[in-house]
Amino acid sequence: MLVSHTRIDVQQVLLLITDGNPNVRPSSLKELQAKATAIRAKGIKIIVLGVGVVSMDMLEAIAGDNVYVVTVSSFSAIYDSMESLIALLGTLSATTTNTTTSLTS
Repeated sequence: MLVSHTRIDVQQVLLLITDGNPNVRPSSLKELQAKATAIRAKGIKIIVLGVGVVSMDMLEAIAGDNVYVVTVSSFSAIYDSMESLIALLGTLSATTTNTTTSLTS
């Protein structure tokens, strides 16, 4: 069972690793945006790690801002990109610019 122990003084983060192609509901961009918006409305930042050839529209709809979208070329490239992903997580309280981070290995 998953139990939540939320600390008030810490930013909640959802890290989603996906190929960006939904195969179960919600499958439409509109449905996905509504679900992600509800999560973000609770104060949870969503960082999306897109793997392979991805739909950037879909990933940005989930993240809510392309600054929280990271892409890698393959699942094996995730490990090589952990340092950059951790750096992105560290920027959650800092001011960032609207750019999509693309990582390659």
